[in-house]
Amino acid sequence: MPNEIVLVVDDDPEVLHNTKECLSKVGYRLLTAVDGSAARQISRDERPRRDNPRCRHAVTSGLDICKTLKGDASLKHIPVIFFHEKPTTDDQVAGFEAGAQDYLAKPYDREELVARVGAAARQKVAIDRLRHKNAKLEALAKHVRAAVQHYEQPRQVAPGAVDYEGVEQEGGKAMVRLTGVNWKFCSCWQGA
Repeated sequence: MPNEIVLVVDDDPEVLHNTKECLSKVGYRLLTAVDGSAARQISRDERPRRDNPRCRHAVTSGLDICKTLKGDASLKHIPVIFFHEKPTTDDQVAGFEAGAQDYLAKPYDREELVARVGAAARQKVAIDRLRHKNAKLEALAKHVRAAVQHYEQPRQVAPGAVDYEGVEQEGGKAMVRLTGVNWKFCSCWQGA
């Protein structure tokens, strides 16, 4: 996904250079850091206006970086991909438990790196869309609850006044029973 930001963290300058070169060629904008404190600072300074995928290379404090990201409400939805030389099952489990989305072994295959970062970016876009639509639905539900609450409040009806008692279905038409009067009134066609 071109124009997305990827933050690469690794203490090996050669790995940083190769990863930056690989992902830049396919359109990602790369930020690099050599340690956890620099990565944290970049994450704070480059806080995106919209969430963008970022790729994390495992460093001594890689798990801490991941936990910090996942603990920050504005950054917790950013995908994290750990890279590690000869990762053990325990390394991978710890990464996933910290909130990582994926795990790759170094040295990595360039095509696989591009494919995995692309998959993370596509998933991130889909999740962002769902979060946006969910926020709209929550706002709509709030308005519906307020309207229902408003119309469920008891109303004062003057003696002899006409008020509706309920809705009945009759012959495909919605019928409203009016109190105070002994006749039915056709208010609308069903489904209209």
